[in-house]
Amino acid sequence: MPILLEAGGCPAYYPTCLLLDLRTKNAAWRTMEVLANDLLHLEHILIFAGITGIERRMEDGRYLDSSEVHIIADLCGVSLARLRKLSELKVAPASLDQAFAQEHAVTNIVKHRRITNIARYLDLIARVGEAHVLAPGIRREPVMQREAMLDNLRQLRPRFRHSRGRRTVEYQDLARVIEFIMIGDPEAIWSKAEIRSRNWAIVTTLALLGLRQGELRQLKTSDVNTNVGRLTVARRSDDQEDPRLREPNAKISDRIVPLLDVVSERIEDYLYNHQSHAAEFSGSTFLFLSHGPTSRGQPTPASCGHPLK
Repeated sequence: MPILLEAGGCPAYYPTCLLLDLRTKNAAWRTMEVLANDLLHLEHILIFAGITGIERRMEDGRYLDSSEVHIIADLCGVSLARLRKLSELKVAPASLDQAFAQEHAVTNIVKHRRITNIARYLDLIARVGEAHVLAPGIRREPVMQREAMLDNLRQLRPRFRHSRGRRTVEYQDLARVIEFIMIGDPEAIWSKAEIRSRNWAIVTTLALLGLRQGELRQLKTSDVNTNVGRLTVARRSDDQEDPRLREPNAKISDRIVPLLDVVSERIEDYLYNHQSHAAEFSGSTFLFLSHGPTSRGQPTPASCGHPLK
């Protein structure tokens, strides 16, 4: 899990709380990494704008005024590299137009996401402060002020067209891939026997079972039962047996996938002829392993999710 540190080297309290909250919801590593970067961006915004003691202010109910909200929202549209440089130069917030050019701007999608994450962060801290106000009558006023501040901030999020269409594969190309998987010769692509056996099993599993590459890379030998034709896709957050920094994981709940005969045959070929030797060398329990000279027996990296490239 990504962690933001205080100047003294200790994990920052509130950012860690927010990241842990995401972790309990089985968020992907990339999602948490993006959140951590957005909170780091907020820190540079506060330094640049001269807004100090933000956490204590939120705890005490001394919320951001309209001008501070607008400064934060505007600076969410600036690249982190430019903001860092200007923070070092101590450029005054009043000179924003002169300090930033179009080349320093980020996309509306990034700006929208940053404002959203910063609002979530401020909301968390403010709610902690409100929780210490016991009397409901006293608590009502800061709650209204918090909601007004957050509404003001969220209203400054830019609009953007959702162009996140799925990258589709033309049916003719998909048909060619399936045809090759069924009747093609893998030796025409991979000359080394162990790499060929592993990648042949990988592409067959991905194409015919519909697994995501992260789900495939986190499979263990115990997840495969070729005798009954069953493969288990399981979520394993913070797997102690996984040495990879960015460990893969299933995006959805655990599920059982029926194994086709051709998938079983190719997984067995890899398991019995090559995987077992690499696993014995490293002691790894993962199904698909690296066979490189320096990484032999280690779980496959992300690049092995695209073996046809």
